Amino acid sequence: MGFSTSSVLVRDEVLLILSTVSGVRAGCIDADWLYKTPQKNIVIVLSEPTLSLNTRNAEYNMATKSNDYLLGRDFHASTRIWLIDLAKEIPKATLDGFDISTKQFPHRNWLPPQVRLHELNAMGPMPKDLLGRYDIVHVGLVVLLVSGGDPSILVNNLLSLLKPGGYLQWNEADIEHLPRVPAADDVPRTNCDELYTKIYAAVGRTGVQLDLRWVRELPKILSNHPDIDLLVADERHPVPDDLAQPASQAHLLSLGEMLQQLDTKTVEDMNLVELYHGAMYEMQQGMSVRMGQVLVVAHHKLQTTNHRLIPITPIPLNFVSLIMAPSDIVLVPGYWEGPGIWRHVVPGLEKNGFTVTTIKLLSTGTPASESPKSPSMYDDIEVIRKAVEAIVDQGKDVLLVGHSAGAFLGSHALREFTPKARKDAGKPGAVVRLAFVTGALFPPGHEHGAAPFMDVQGDKLFCKAPRDLLFNDIANDEEAQAEVERLTFQPGFGWDGKVEYAGWTEIPSAYLICEKDACLPPPLQRQIAEAAKASPIESCDGGHCAPITQAQAVLDFITKVAKEA
Repeated sequence: MGFSTSSVLVRDEVLLILSTVSGVRAGCIDADWLYKTPQKNIVIVLSEPTLSLNTRNAEYNMATKSNDYLLGRDFHASTRIWLIDLAKEIPKATLDGFDISTKQFPHRNWLPPQVRLHELNAMGPMPKDLLGRYDIVHVGLVVLLVSGGDPSILVNNLLSLLKPGGYLQWNEADIEHLPRVPAADDVPRTNCDELYTKIYAAVGRTGVQLDLRWVRELPKILSNHPDIDLLVADERHPVPDDLAQPASQAHLLSLGEMLQQLDTKTVEDMNLVELYHGAMYEMQQGMSVRMGQVLVVAHHKLQTTNHRLIPITPIPLNFVSLIMAPSDIVLVPGYWEGPGIWRHVVPGLEKNGFTVTTIKLLSTGTPASESPKSPSMYDDIEVIRKAVEAIVDQGKDVLLVGHSAGAFLGSHALREFTPKARKDAGKPGAVVRLAFVTGALFPPGHEHGAAPFMDVQGDKLFCKAPRDLLFNDIANDEEAQAEVERLTFQPGFGWDGKVEYAGWTEIPSAYLICEKDACLPPPLQRQIAEAAKASPIESCDGGHCAPITQAQAVLDFITKVAKEA
C-alpha cells in the first residue's frame, strides 16, 4: 500500500493532499471535521472522499456523495481516483499523486493535464525536491505500511514535506479494533467472528510484523513532537448504521486481497478462505464490522515569511513504555445476575468501537453439591484470569469493569496483567484501567463472612428480597418481577475465601456510585471509591442493577473511562 498526494497552487499557496490512490477505501469512512486557520483564512473540511477549501475570497469544493460512492450507484465515483475530481473543480491547479506502485494508475492520456502521478515509497527517503514544499499534508489509510508498531519513519517523512507553518491532516483506519455488530440477534455471525479473530495472525505468518496499537496513540505521538501543535484529535469515529453494510463489505474485500498473499495450500489458510466466503454471506444477512477511524490535525508551529526549509529531526518513539488507551473491555458481573446484567450496555460499547468480552462466572447457577467439587471464588477468579490473559497476549490493552462482587473478583485476577508486570515480563498488552459500578472492593488479607442480604438454602445461596434490594428503582412491579425471575443462585459455600491480591492497588480505577442502591448503600460505595483512590468518582440515579435500569448512564461512564485512559 502506498499513498497519493496532490498539490494545489492557489495564489502562491500550495496544498498537498495524501490519501490512498484507491478512492474506494477512502470512501468507506464517513468522517467530517472542520478546522479554521485564521492566519490564512482557510477553512479545511476533512472528509473522505470530500474536501472543501475556502481560501481568501475564492471558494473551491470537491465533493463525491458518500452514499452513492459506497453503494455503487455512481460507477465513475467508485472507480476513479478523486484527484481527477479535484482537477475538474480547480482546473488551474497542479496535482501530484504518489503511490508505492503504478499498478492502479490510469493511463496518462486519461488524466487531466494538471494531474501527475508518481511512484514513491512513503517509508523511504523523501526526494529533495519535495522537502518543505507543501502547506498541507493529508494522509490516510496507510496503517499497513508500518511494521513493528513504530510509525516514526512515516511521521517524520510526512513532516519533512511541510513548509514551516504548514498543517498535517491524518485520518487512519483503526483496523485493530473491529467490533462485529449484527442488525438483529438472529443474524448469523459465526464465520465473521472467526475470520476477524484469525486473519491478522495469518498475516503474521507471512513475516509481516503487525502491531496496530499505534493508530489509537497517533494523537499522543504527534503531540509529543517538539515542532507540532495538535489542533484536532478524535480517537474514535465509528461507522454509522446507514453505512454499516457497504462499509463492512468494502473492508471484507480488502481482507480478500490479504488472503491472496497467503499460502492457501495450508489447512489454516484454506480454512480462512472458507470463512471469508461465509462472512460475505453473513454480511448480506445483516452482519457488520464497525471499523473506526482516528482523526488528527497538527500544525507545524515553526513559521517564516519566505517558507525556507527547516530540517525536522527524527523523534524516537518509545512504544514499550507507552501505556495505550484500552481497545478491549472485559465486563465482570456480580453474583446472581450472571452476564445478562450487561445486556443493555454491550451493544453500545461495540457500536462505540470497543471489543467486548463478558465473563460468565463458574459459580453462578452452580450448586455447592455439584461434583467434583463446589466452585469457589478462586474458580471464578481463574475464569477471569484466563479470559484476560487471552486478550493481553494478543498485545491488546484492556479496561476491566466490575459490577458488585465482580469488582473484587476481577481485581483479584490481575496480578500478572498490570502494566508493570507485563513490562517486567517483556510482553505487550496489559490491563491499564479499572472501572467499578457499585463495586465491592476489599484489601488483601480480607476474609469474607456472611452478609445480611445472603440467603443460604441447602447447597444454594440466594439474594434475600431481591425486588427490594436489587430492583427497587424499577417502579413497575411486573417489570421488576421479570428481572427477579432472571436471577439465579450461587453455591451455598465456597464464596467466603481470603482476598490475596487487589488489582486496584496498582491499576488506576474509576467508580460509578449508584445512588438508589439498597444492597450496597451509597455512603459505603463512596467510602470504597475513596479508599481505592478512584478518579473520577461519578454517580447515577440507579439501584444495584444499574447496568439494566440505567444502561445509558453506565454506558456513558464506561466509554468516558476508556477514552480518557
